[in-house]
Amino acid sequence: LLFIRLQSPCTICSSKKMARNYYCIICWAFLLCVLICEAFEDAQSHVKPPGMRPAPKLTYDFSACSLDISRHCVPVVQVTDLTLLQCLIDAGLQDNSLSPGCQQTLWNIKLNLTLDAQFLNIAVKYCQKEFNQFPECRVVSPVDQQQNRAHMLSCMAERKENMSAGQCRDFLTQIEMFVFTDFRLIGRFVTACKDDVVKLNCGQLVLSSDVRGELHSQGATLDCLMRKLVEHPDQELISRQCRHEITRIAELQSDDFHLDRTLFFACRDDRERFCRDVWSGDGRVLQCLINHRTDRGMSSDVSDLFCASALLLREQMIASDYHISHPLVRACQKEVEKYKCAPQGQSSDSMYYLLSYVLLCLENVLHLGIAVDRDCQAQIVEHRRMLMSDYRLAPELIITCARDLETYCKKEAADGSKALHCLMKASQMHPTEMNPSCIQAIVGVLKVADVSTNYKVDEVLYNDCKSIIENECQSDVSSEADMLSCLMNHLDSPDLSEECENRILEIQYFLSRDFTLDGQLYDACHKDAVEKCHAQKNWHETGVGSKGIMGPEPGYLVLTCLYRHAYDEVDAKLSASCLKEVRRVMRERSVSVRLMPEIADACFNDLAEKCSRKTGVGEELMCLQEMFQKLETNCQDAVRKYTMMQSRDFRLNQALSKACRQVVKTYCLEFAHEEVDNGDIMDCLLEHKGVPEMNHKCRAYVSHTELISMKDYRFTFKFRQACRSDVEQYCTSKTDNADKYSRNNVVHCLSEILIVRIMLGEGPELKKECRKQLRAEYLKLDNAERIIDPELMDVCEADISKNGCQVYETTMLVTECLKEHKLDLEPACRKYIFRKEKLEFNDNTFDGMLQRVCSSEIRKLCSNVGHENVLHCLEGHKDDLAMSDDCAELVNKRQHEQASDFAFFLLHLYSDIRLMPVLYSSCSKEIRELCKNEYALLKSFPDEDIQGKVIGCLRQWLTEDNSKMSDKCRVELKHVIYNTELDPTLDIPFYSACKSELDRLCADGYATGIGGHRGILECIKARYAEGTVRDETCKQVKTFAL
Repeated sequence: LLFIRLQSPCTICSSKKMARNYYCIICWAFLLCVLICEAFEDAQSHVKPPGMRPAPKLTYDFSACSLDISRHCVPVVQVTDLTLLQCLIDAGLQDNSLSPGCQQTLWNIKLNLTLDAQFLNIAVKYCQKEFNQFPECRVVSPVDQQQNRAHMLSCMAERKENMSAGQCRDFLTQIEMFVFTDFRLIGRFVTACKDDVVKLNCGQLVLSSDVRGELHSQGATLDCLMRKLVEHPDQELISRQCRHEITRIAELQSDDFHLDRTLFFACRDDRERFCRDVWSGDGRVLQCLINHRTDRGMSSDVSDLFCASALLLREQMIASDYHISHPLVRACQKEVEKYKCAPQGQSSDSMYYLLSYVLLCLENVLHLGIAVDRDCQAQIVEHRRMLMSDYRLAPELIITCARDLETYCKKEAADGSKALHCLMKASQMHPTEMNPSCIQAIVGVLKVADVSTNYKVDEVLYNDCKSIIENECQSDVSSEADMLSCLMNHLDSPDLSEECENRILEIQYFLSRDFTLDGQLYDACHKDAVEKCHAQKNWHETGVGSKGIMGPEPGYLVLTCLYRHAYDEVDAKLSASCLKEVRRVMRERSVSVRLMPEIADACFNDLAEKCSRKTGVGEELMCLQEMFQKLETNCQDAVRKYTMMQSRDFRLNQALSKACRQVVKTYCLEFAHEEVDNGDIMDCLLEHKGVPEMNHKCRAYVSHTELISMKDYRFTFKFRQACRSDVEQYCTSKTDNADKYSRNNVVHCLSEILIVRIMLGEGPELKKECRKQLRAEYLKLDNAERIIDPELMDVCEADISKNGCQVYETTMLVTECLKEHKLDLEPACRKYIFRKEKLEFNDNTFDGMLQRVCSSEIRKLCSNVGHENVLHCLEGHKDDLAMSDDCAELVNKRQHEQASDFAFFLLHLYSDIRLMPVLYSSCSKEIRELCKNEYALLKSFPDEDIQGKVIGCLRQWLTEDNSKMSDKCRVELKHVIYNTELDPTLDIPFYSACKSELDRLCADGYATGIGGHRGILECIKARYAEGTVRDETCKQVKTFAL
C-alpha cells in the first residue's frame, strides 16, 4: 500500500507499456484499494472523543494491526482509539487469532495508556470539573509520576457513580472497557497484590514478552485471587490490602457486563440465550445471568472457563462484600445509609461488609414496619434468593460444615444447590452427631434468606413443590408469606410428593426452633416477645454477625414462652394478632413431633426405642401418648404439657381434625368457628360417635383421645379447669402414688368427697363447677366403649366373659350386666361395681341409665325434687299411670340392687346403707351414736360392701327401743321396711330363708300376691303358731321380721 501511495496506477501502466486490458484492470483495482485506505485514514482522522469535536487522528499507532483490523473490525462505525482497542481485545480473547505483532502493540498501548502523560492530559481536559470535585484523585506520590497517573485514572473510575452525566463519565466508561482486561493497568492493585500473586501462584508480574502475549492470563490472575479469597475464607490467604483492592475492582466491574472481560467471554453465548433483551449497565446482565445460573442450558463444567463457574465466583464475591452487587447498592444505598446498615468506623475488610449483614439490617427495617423503596425490596428478595441457592455462598457453611457435608451430603455438595437442604435434613435425622456450629450456620443462612416471608427465595422448595404451589395453593394464598402455611395444610394430601414433603419439613424444622425465622409470627408477636419473653428488640441481633449466641437456643426459648402464654388457662396475656399467629404455627406444626422441639429433644430416646416405625402425620405423638406411663421423666413432662394444650384446642391434633372434618361440619359447627374450642369439639365427637359420617379413621382418633384421657385427668381441659384446685387440695397432695393423676383415681377421690358430703354433711365440699364436671366426665366414661375404662377391663375381664357381658360395648351396659350377677363376681370386680353404685345411689344424676330411661317421668313426676334424689321419688310413683313400663322396670331393678348387698347371716337383713342415701342422712346421728361398731366398719372399708350391718342395727333399735331414734329416722326406716312389704322379693333374707316354706305353706297367697309382704308374713305367722314351719332359719328370720 505504501508503494501504491507513491505512484498512481496509470503511471504504472504507461511506464510498463502493457498492452493487454487486464493489466489496466489490475491497476484500477489497486487504485480502488488506495481510495479505500485513504477513506479509512480519513475516518480515523474524524474520530470523536466522548463529547468532543472530531480529533485530527488516532492517538496511538495501530499499523501493526492493519490486517487484524480489516478482518475483525470492519463493522466498527465510529473508529477511535478506544473502539479499536475494544474490538481487537475482544477478537483476541474470543479465538486467540491476533497476530503476534498486534498482540505486542495492544499490550504496549494498554500499558502506556495509564502512564502516558498526553492521554492523561486528555483525561484531565475531559474531567477538569470532576478532578476539582475529587481532589484526592490528583497526586499520591511526589516522586513517582507513573504511579500518580495510574492512581488518578483508577481513582476517577471508582468515583464514576458519584458523577453527573457528561463527557467525563462517558470517557471513563469507555476507558473501563479495556483497562480491566489487564491487572497490570489497575493502579493500586499492582502494588497491593504483587506478593499475593507470587505466593498463591496466580500469575507473573514480570513484564516479559512471554507473559505479555498471554491475553487470557490477565483476567485469570484476578479470577485466581478471587477464588483463593472465597474458597478459603477462614485461612486469610490474601493480605488485607490486596483483599481490599480485589473487592474494589469487583465492585467496579459489576456495573457493566463488558467490564469483567473474563466473565464476558465465559458467558457471551449464555447472555444471548438467557438475557438477550436485558440492557447492559447497572449490573443488569450479571444479575440476570445469576438468576439463570442453575438453569438447564447454562454452560457449566468443572473448568473455571464456563459461565456457571464464573458466575458462582462473582456471587461468592458479592456475598463477601455487598458493594460488588451494583443493583443492590443502586437500589438500597439510601436505606443502607439512613439505617446505618453499612460499617460505622470498621476497617475496609470488616465482616460488616458481608452481604448477609446488610440484608439482615435491611430486613430488620422491614420487620419494624418501616416503608422501604419498592426497588430496594425487590433487590433484597433477589439477594436472599441468591444466598439460598448455593451453600458455597455462605462462608460459615464452608468453614463449619465441611465434615458434615462429607459425611451426609457428599453427592449434593458437588452441585451446591441442594446441599443446604441436605444439611437441613441431616440436622433432623442426626441432631446429636451434627456439628453444632454447622447447625448454627444453617440457621444463619435461613435467617438471611427469610424463607417464611417469600417461598420463592428457595428454588429447591419451589421446584419440588411446584405442582401443589401452582394448583391447590394458587387460589388459597394472598401473598408469598402464606404459601408455607398452605403447603403445611396439604402435607397429608395424596397429591403431595415425598420430595415436597421432605422440603417442607426441612424448612419447618428450623422455623419451629427459632422465633425470628418465621416472619409472620415475628411481625405479629415482636412486641409481646420483647415484653414477656425477653426477645431481642431488633430482628437481626441474634443473626449472622451478632456477638451473642446465634440460632435455635434463644429463638426456641422465646417460642416456648409464647406457646405457654397462648394457652395460659388463667389469663391469655398475648395481643389478639399474636395469639392468632402463635396458634396458627402450633396447629400447623402439630403434624410431626420433629416440629415440636420441646417434645423431640426431650423424647429423642423414647422416639427411637418405642415409636421408630410411626412416621405418618401425627403418629409419633400418638405413640408417645399411648406409651405415656413408660416414657422417661423429661419426655413424660413434655408430652403431658402438649397433650394438655391439645385437649383445649382440637386443631392441635391435625390428624383428628382432618379425619373428622365431615362430622364436625355436620354436627359440631357451632364450636368449629371458635378460636379455641376448649374441649367442646371432642365432647361433640364423643356424643356423635355412632353417626354414619364418622369414618374409621375419625373413630380411631376419637377412641385414642378417650384412652389417653384416662391416663391423666389433666388431659381433659374442662375437667382440669373445673377441678384443678379441688384435686390438688384433696387428692394429689395426700399421696405419692405414681398414678395419682389418673382419671380413675381422681374421679374416685372426688366421688368419695361428694358422697361423704351428701350422706354426712361433713368434710370438704367440692366447688359447684367441679361437681358438675365430675358428673359430665363420669357419664362420658359410662357411654364410652368398655375398653376405654382400663380399671373395668383390668378387674372385671374374667367376670365379663363368665357372665356373657362381652356382648355389650359401652361401659354402662357392661356394668348393668355385671350388677345382675353381683353375688357371683370376683371381689375386685364387686368392689368396682360397689363404688359405682355408691356414687349413683347417693347422687342419681350420675346414674346415666336412670336419667335416660326415666327422663320423661323425672320431668313429670319429680320436677320438684332435686335430681340427685329422683330415685326415691320414682320409687313412690311405681304404680302411677304416668310411669312407663321401662322406667318402672328400671326403678324396680335399682331397688333390688339396693337390697341385694347382704350376707346370709341372721342380722344382715339389708344392703349396705351407703346405697340408701336418704336413710343414711335421716339416721346419721343414730348410726354414729347407736351403731358405733357398724359405723367404724363404714370408716374402715369405704370401698367395700359391709352388707346389711348398719341397717340391721337400726332395725333392731326400732323394734327394741325406738325412743332413742328421731322421728325422721324412724319414718325413713319404716319406709324402707314398708317397701319390702309391698314387694316380698325386696326382703331378701326373709325371702331366701323361707322360700321353700312359702312354696309349701303359703303357695296360694304367694302366687297371687294377695296382701303383699304383710299377707305372706301373716301366713307364715299362722303356720308358725300351728307348728308347721320346719325350717329353723326361717323361724329365726320370721321372728326378727315380726
